[in-house]
Amino acid sequence: MIHTIQIGSCSVSVLEIASVDRSADDIAATFPDASPGAIRTAVGPGTVWSFNLLLLRFEDRSVLVDTGFGFREGGPGAATAELLDQAGSSAADVTDVVITHGHGDHIGGLLDEGAPAFPIADLLISRPELEYWTGPRSDSLGPDRVAPARAALGAYSARTRAFEPGGVIVEGDAVRVTSVAAPGHTPGHSGLRVAAGGEAIVAIVDTLHAEVQFAHPEWSPRFDTDAELAHATRERLLAELEASGVLVHAYHLAFPGLGRVEKAPAGVTGYRWVAEPATR
Repeated sequence: MIHTIQIGSCSVSVLEIASVDRSADDIAATFPDASPGAIRTAVGPGTVWSFNLLLLRFEDRSVLVDTGFGFREGGPGAATAELLDQAGSSAADVTDVVITHGHGDHIGGLLDEGAPAFPIADLLISRPELEYWTGPRSDSLGPDRVAPARAALGAYSARTRAFEPGGVIVEGDAVRVTSVAAPGHTPGHSGLRVAAGGEAIVAIVDTLHAEVQFAHPEWSPRFDTDAELAHATRERLLAELEASGVLVHAYHLAFPGLGRVEKAPAGVTGYRWVAEPATR
C-alpha cells in the first residue's frame, strides 16, 4: 500500500512492505528489559508491527529512504521493485538512496541478483554507520549478518557519500533533508528531517519499534546494539518531537506510521502517539 502526503513542494510517500499482528507474548519476547506482565498491561491483546519505507520526490530528486528486505523478493512482504511501481516510480528514477542503518530490512533491497538495484543513485549513509559495518567492530555479529551488509554497501562504494550526524543529506532549491542523529539502535543509526515551504516531517526510523515505547522509552528491544544509548536517544528525541509538535514518521509503527508525539495524560508516565489515519 502507498500513502502520500505533501510537505511543502516535497511529495512524501510511505511504502508499506508489510504489517503483521504481534501478540503480547511476541512483544514481551522482543523487550527483555520489561516484565511480561507489564507488557501485557501496556499492549493488551497485541499490536500491529509494520515495515514502512519512505520515497521523497522534489525538484529533480527522487530519494528512497531504506530499501526493505529484497528488491525482487520481499521476504515477509512486498518487494522494493513492486512498491516503487505502485508509487508510480522505478529503480531507474531513484537519484539517492538513504540508508539509515545496516539491518537487513533496511538494506535488503540494495542489490538485484548481486548487482546494484539502483543504476544511477548515490548511496547516502552516516559516516559512523558506514565505518561500523565495513570495519572490525561489527565482526562480533557474525557472518550471517555482516556479510550481506558489506556486500550491499560495497556494491555502491564508488558512489557512496557519507554524511555527518546532524548534517545535510540532500538539498534542493526549496527542500532540505538533514540527518537526525539517533545512535543506540546501531552506532550510526540516523533519522532524518524533511523541511520545505515552512512545513516539516521527522523520520525516527528504528529509534523505537512499538507504540508501547512512547510510554516506556526505557524499554529497549533486543535489536538495539547499545540499549542504554538507545534509551537516551529516545528520551531526547521524544522530548524534542513533543515540544515542536512536528509530524513524525516511524518505520515500524502501524502503516502509514505517521503521527505526532504528545505528553501522556496526567498521572501517566512518558508520552503518547497520536496516529494519523491511512488512506488505502
